[in-house]
Amino acid sequence: APARLIRLVEGESLFNDASALLVYRLAVGATLAGALSPASVVPTLLVVTLLVVAAGAYVVTRSVLKPLDALRRNMDDIASGDGSAAHARLDADRGDEFGQVASSFNTFADKLVTYASEVEANPRARSAVMRVAERCA
Repeated sequence: APARLIRLVEGESLFNDASALLVYRLAVGATLAGALSPASVVPTLLVVTLLVVAAGAYVVTRSVLKPLDALRRNMDDIASGDGSAAHARLDADRGDEFGQVASSFNTFADKLVTYASEVEANPRARSAVMRVAERCA
């Protein structure tokens, strides 16, 4: 299994453990006090739930949405046709699936720059590309 998935599951397990400890603490407190009132339980559970949801949202944003947004921005830059493929790069040092996608994207951008340079240097190739582009437009 990917290391990121293992860390995510371990983190989720820690949240479960913390929730269980909180519920246990509340049960012990209620037993010692002789009563369990919703007014004493609900605020604590609400705060813990909000913290867990906020932590989960932060993890998802940092580990999933941010790399996807970087990929989208780079693809938009290349699609604009302003020559930005030469500068389009993603962080391929990650040890997960996003690192693999980033590495493939960087290879794609490098090859695109090479092909564009070759077409620009060869007038025959450039005119053939222009004819194809006109037919596709």
